[in-house]
Amino acid sequence: MKKLVLLVSALVFHSLIFAQINLVPNPSFEDTVSCPTTANQIDKAVGWHASRESPDYFNECDFITGNTSVPGNFTGFQYARSGVAYAGFIAFYYPFQNGREFFYSQLNSPLQIGHKYVVSLYVSWSAGVSDLIACNKLGANFSMTSYSSSINPQPILNYSHIYTDSIVQDSSGWFKIQGSFVADSNYLFLSIGNFFDDFNTDTIMPGFPSADAYYYVDDVSVVEDTTSGFDNNDNLNEIIISPNPCYNSVYLKNINKFSMVYLYAMDGKLIDQYIIPKNKNEIQIDLTPYSKNMYVLKFTNGKKEFSYSKLFKL
Repeated sequence: MKKLVLLVSALVFHSLIFAQINLVPNPSFEDTVSCPTTANQIDKAVGWHASRESPDYFNECDFITGNTSVPGNFTGFQYARSGVAYAGFIAFYYPFQNGREFFYSQLNSPLQIGHKYVVSLYVSWSAGVSDLIACNKLGANFSMTSYSSSINPQPILNYSHIYTDSIVQDSSGWFKIQGSFVADSNYLFLSIGNFFDDFNTDTIMPGFPSADAYYYVDDVSVVEDTTSGFDNNDNLNEIIISPNPCYNSVYLKNINKFSMVYLYAMDGKLIDQYIIPKNKNEIQIDLTPYSKNMYVLKFTNGKKEFSYSKLFKL
């Protein structure tokens, strides 16, 4: 007898966005509480806070110390993509196991369940003296509650709502990370970082005794997408996974819009795939071979993968 937690998810790769209201406050880090003067001061960017370890804030206003100025600072050299400021964080730290820095902001309004959102941010590899590791899995996560580096640090879950599989090694320009998903909860907090552990992160490493993967971040955006895939009247929200709790098998219902469903482990490994017969509205999946864990179900109609995310306790 075993319980499983399933996460239904997929990505829409291309869409047109008409609702351009950015839900991220201070998205390019221009507004300041006060000018940064040293590392570990992300809180000096209005609305941004550390949720794991000690991310940094850079602004050209630091013309006195120069430690956290723009474009030159203690970790490298980069002009802001827009304005005169940006944030920075460690995404991988060798030889320290799972060394990560996360930071978060409270959205201007909660995400609406069943609504599709497009998330984007720009990152640049610092390539400083000690920042010689490059990695992938940089991205953004959403949560219902906030975290604090000192009280309840944000965990590494090997899952991120939006992330890149490409190793980002561009230190001259800004690399865009973008993806979309359908909110399964009224998420209010957005966090940025690498939310995958060392085992599930790919790197390019210099072979030095100690180094890290450090990235600048600018122009963070969360906007609602009302133009592509299914809308709220398309019954996509009515996909049912039952029973709850689930032990040996599970039924997927209201799935006649799809032709295939894929079962993934949380590390992205494909475990199995199932054909959905034409006009079939329900299938049963045998779960006896699988251990208690979290899994991802990805649906496709053979032409495009549609975004749908919902966490079920089974």
